[in-house]
Amino acid sequence: MLVTSELAPVGLSLPDVSFTKEPAFLPDPETASEVVRASLAYAKCIAESYQQLYPESKPEYFELCGGAVVYVSSTSPLTQLIGFGITEPVTAKDIAFLSQYFQDRGLPFRIRVTPFTHPSLYECLVGKQFKASDVTFMMTRKLN
Repeated sequence: MLVTSELAPVGLSLPDVSFTKEPAFLPDPETASEVVRASLAYAKCIAESYQQLYPESKPEYFELCGGAVVYVSSTSPLTQLIGFGITEPVTAKDIAFLSQYFQDRGLPFRIRVTPFTHPSLYECLVGKQFKASDVTFMMTRKLN
């Protein structure tokens, strides 16, 4: 189970999420990196598929700080930031760039953090107007 928390700008109202049990399985950093790599491959396929099917939507895919942005449209839940700052360090310039990127498209800027997030991401967020907005659990299992 990969535990993530999504950070969103202060002022976003979301329900309180409480858990009574500890996660059954928390993967090691290597497994978390495998999950990120698989997620990036999936995101790239989404952008490429949208490019073929809906070129007028001007889909984009680019990698940054070990993660990637996939943009297919301003209304699609497939438009998102994936794996950002898990396998590589993050700078304040990276945060500013992504914030502007999403703002230019009329989208909220959200960052998912995990127990494996590089410490530099937390350092960049200190003093910023972000708060935890939800928790995501992802089950993982090694296949032989």
